[in-house]
Amino acid sequence: MKKKILFVCLLTALSTACDRQGARMDEAADKCAEALNKGALIAAEQLCTMALGEDNGADLKPEIRSERLYRLGNIMRAQAKYPEALELMSQSLAIEESLSGPDSPATGARLLRMALIIAAQRQWEEGIGYVERTLSLAAHLEEKDQATLVSALKLYVMHFERTQQPELASRFRAAREALMENRQTGQGAAAP
Repeated sequence: MKKKILFVCLLTALSTACDRQGARMDEAADKCAEALNKGALIAAEQLCTMALGEDNGADLKPEIRSERLYRLGNIMRAQAKYPEALELMSQSLAIEESLSGPDSPATGARLLRMALIIAAQRQWEEGIGYVERTLSLAAHLEEKDQATLVSALKLYVMHFERTQQPELASRFRAAREALMENRQTGQGAAAP
């Protein structure tokens, strides 16, 4: 009987400790958002890292883990910590594709951020596939992500023009122009 009571007490203590840890992680996530809104990227990075916990969020619900990885990836990108940002974004993308599918707006947002991270590292060729996948989802993207896609396409066009790749420059320029036209006419953002 004493062993049973001891076991129940141990389980109760573990459960309480886990609840406290979860509450601390949620509080850190809230404070991360506040720090991010204030432009305090270093504090936001620390808080968002705490919001994932010691195991990089492995015990979190997939939706929450994906969002926290995405937020931290964006913070790392803003600080030019590109390898870390790419790893976090890649993890978030894998979760998001399994949760909401390969054609969801959330998947498109993550693909777009990966294309930007790769471009910032001057690995343009590697980013082409991410841009093209994002273009195929353009009609489903949120307005802010469509605007970011227009800017990303401009960066890729400029790179391809500088590196004497007229076919790619022309293709991405046409996609950018079609996207801008569709956004202006309110017809959505169908990829060419």
